[in-house]
Amino acid sequence: MKAPPLLLGYPSPEAFAKHVREVVSAREVEKFLKLSAAGLPPVTSLHSLAILFQYSPRIVVAMALNQRNYYRSFSLTKGAKARRIDAPRVALKLIQTWFGFHLARAVQFGKEIHGFVPGRSAITAAAEHCQSSWVLSLDIKDFFPSVNEAQVVRILRDLGYPANATRLLARLFTLDGRLPQGAPTSPVLANLAFERTDRRLVALAAQHNVRYTRYADDLTFSSQNPWQHNQMRYEIIDVIKDNEWTIAARKTKLTHAPHRLEVLGLAVNGVRPRLSKKMRNQLRLMKYLLRIGAHTHEEQLRFGGFLAYARSTGEIV
Repeated sequence: MKAPPLLLGYPSPEAFAKHVREVVSAREVEKFLKLSAAGLPPVTSLHSLAILFQYSPRIVVAMALNQRNYYRSFSLTKGAKARRIDAPRVALKLIQTWFGFHLARAVQFGKEIHGFVPGRSAITAAAEHCQSSWVLSLDIKDFFPSVNEAQVVRILRDLGYPANATRLLARLFTLDGRLPQGAPTSPVLANLAFERTDRRLVALAAQHNVRYTRYADDLTFSSQNPWQHNQMRYEIIDVIKDNEWTIAARKTKLTHAPHRLEVLGLAVNGVRPRLSKKMRNQLRLMKYLLRIGAHTHEEQLRFGGFLAYARSTGEIV
């Protein structure tokens, strides 16, 4: 779903302000204009949100109070593991897509963050770790659901949203008190929730002259110095635990050169990230299936996405 423009159908913040002056207070109009000027989705109350989307206020309240009615849940299976997805239905998804898109572009994230940040990707994250002596990868368990409704309220408040709006938006962006896996707002809100931990990990990495990147729930550390990881590993774990996150222990991996070093599925032994041999073989199979027409429409879209990703790395498959 394509994100609607920041002001939806209104040509300017002033045009919207003029339209709602009889419905909302002058103070709320001032806050609306301030949020708009910062590029933030300008939600100042139930009324401003309802008017922007031309929804009945009763519908917006129903979405916030009866959350389950506005989601469909299903499982995605990868190997032996099934992941629960809670996907918002169209009316709620439209609000979340709009809000998440514009919030991600209004907020300035540190250069260590590569997931869900415009202009950055798994490729840019992997590039930071090329020609290392070792790579340490860790994974945060239940990244989105670890962020609760109270944290979302604090994030929005710190961004300058008024109290009435923060409570409403937090309800619209959470499910059963947590960020749902499948909501368009979850990635940027989880990134913001992890910011304090990122700052501590950046400082720790600088202290040890180590590189650090994060792509969603994947944390990667590396260095050309072969001895630094021994002490750092426990300090990293302490920082994460201190900030009330949980490490997925089975996904923690430490690799030394000259063994193959990988970051987010890309080899980083050389001067630039490269596709793994396994992925190149899979892509060749996809190309063959596309050429002979042995695929479904869904597979065609999926294969096309993988091949586009491969081309973005500069690899010829």
